[in-house]
Amino acid sequence: MQTDLAAGSILSRRRSPMLARFRPYGPLLLALFAGGCFDYGNVPRASLVAGREIRITITPDARTTLANQIGTQVRTVTGRLRTVDTSVVTLSMTRTTLIDGTDAPWNGEVVTIPVSDIAVTEQRKISSGKTIALVVIITAVTAAVALSVGLSTSSSTSTQSSGAK
Repeated sequence: MQTDLAAGSILSRRRSPMLARFRPYGPLLLALFAGGCFDYGNVPRASLVAGREIRITITPDARTTLANQIGTQVRTVTGRLRTVDTSVVTLSMTRTTLIDGTDAPWNGEVVTIPVSDIAVTEQRKISSGKTIALVVIITAVTAAVALSVGLSTSSSTSTQSSGAK
């Protein structure tokens, strides 16, 4: 029983340095995975579901109509869909994208956009292409790190054994 415990502690000591090399990359890989696998796709307004994240591209005329609610230079409005009917779409804004491409964060302010002011309606969905690419990149990075750990472990082992002669 004692030898099993001793062997277990030796194994955990050997694994700790190897796992420690992966720790700095964990948050980065998680962030890439969480954000990289989604995209926005066109969807008819009739197919919109309340609670889902949507992005609305507004018409040039809507910039003046909605200026007092969202500003004059807004191209797209992104947020959680609250309600949709034949005349308006209501959402809690999380960000707007301006004409120059910069993003402006919002904190859930509610905006009602008339259907006549909407050029394109998109809904957030999982992107299979981005997901596959991300899995390939993560697998390659993991394999490279594992290979380097294996090579450094075997070279230190061979150095120790040749030094013992």
